[in-house]
Amino acid sequence: MSSSVRSLAAQALAPLLRPREPASLQDTLGPLLSVCPVRDRGLLTELVQGTARQGLYLQALIAPLIRKPIADEMVLALLLLGLYQIEFTRIPEHAAVQETVACTKTLGCAYASGFINALLRRFLRERDALVAKARSRRHSHPEWLVQSLRQDWPEQWLDILEANNTIPSLTLRIHQGRIDRSTYLQHLQSAGIEASLLTPPDAIGLQRSQAIDTLPGFHEGWFSIQDAHAQEATLALPLTAQMSILDACAAPGGKTTYLLERAQLLPASTIKILALDIAAHRLTRLKENLERLRLHATLQQGDARHPEHWWDQNLFDAIVLDVPCSGTGILRRHPDIRWLRQASDIPALAQTQRELLDAVWPLLKPEGHLLYLTCSLLRTENDLQISRFLQQHPDAQSLLNTGARPGIQRFPGDHDGFYHALLQKQV
Repeated sequence: MSSSVRSLAAQALAPLLRPREPASLQDTLGPLLSVCPVRDRGLLTELVQGTARQGLYLQALIAPLIRKPIADEMVLALLLLGLYQIEFTRIPEHAAVQETVACTKTLGCAYASGFINALLRRFLRERDALVAKARSRRHSHPEWLVQSLRQDWPEQWLDILEANNTIPSLTLRIHQGRIDRSTYLQHLQSAGIEASLLTPPDAIGLQRSQAIDTLPGFHEGWFSIQDAHAQEATLALPLTAQMSILDACAAPGGKTTYLLERAQLLPASTIKILALDIAAHRLTRLKENLERLRLHATLQQGDARHPEHWWDQNLFDAIVLDVPCSGTGILRRHPDIRWLRQASDIPALAQTQRELLDAVWPLLKPEGHLLYLTCSLLRTENDLQISRFLQQHPDAQSLLNTGARPGIQRFPGDHDGFYHALLQKQV
């Protein structure tokens, strides 16, 4: 592995480590992948996401060796990157140290080459003792999240932490209006791609992640990327041949496109979807996904909390509400959430979710269904949120329940952490 890949990885990681206004990996890694040689893109992604995933633990490993915080984010990024290679990859230790130090010359921090070299080599000498000291931070989660998960899920929290540190799988959702799932599996196998059928009726799991535009049928619209638990949640919404649906937080379109794919399989279907999103640039991505899949929906920019600005006064048969949330169920897939999300964010997110629920409920027809979804593991965003709503809206009934709790909570493991609840408006 060349130092150029390490340099790109450090450039992706450094903005995430800023103490003020850190940048997400979605913003930093994407542009760097475009300039990375195709053969190295998988490795670059692994180095960046792996270092971000284990970064809090890596910081704890070297904390005893540092007298004061490292002010230069690029230097810190290189240190963490070097430690990740030593602790979590098969890269020879001497190569990990030498090549990481070499990056300082191209990244404008040559002044720190001796410091990085000395610290990494000292870590190797004192490794056992440092690992023992950092054992309590091995989970590599922010402490506020550990405590929240422990409180909400006293029996599952340790398994959740462990699952969040694994490399996520890649799940396809097959557009069976265009190609049969078994036939598509044969296409994958013919291309030498290891894959298997999963429980959701349209899902195929890949053994290894790879660039999706290199998979058979991408440009023909044969599949989308969607986690199995997200597919399961979307399937919970009952469909009839004639109905109008509001997807109130629609972009980038996973739920919208899946509903439209299901609608195509219904005889004489006239299902219409209004796909609403507050961000215009996100609607652009939704439009691109619709075009690739040969599907149609009406796109509308607007804030679902303020229907007076976009609603035409016609009630909907169903509403899908995939609300903004903490993202705590997808830490494997988006490891930068560990760095970006703060405990203080949760009350504001819960307030937004309440406002969205209260705003769109009046737009639903009697006997209509509302599907509420999050990729969160926190009960305040999930079953406690829905319980509050049910108490304040006597005309709402929960159709999916887990014991006394409304909705279904899925934990990360083979698939992402996800929550969904299905409500029906009573006459």
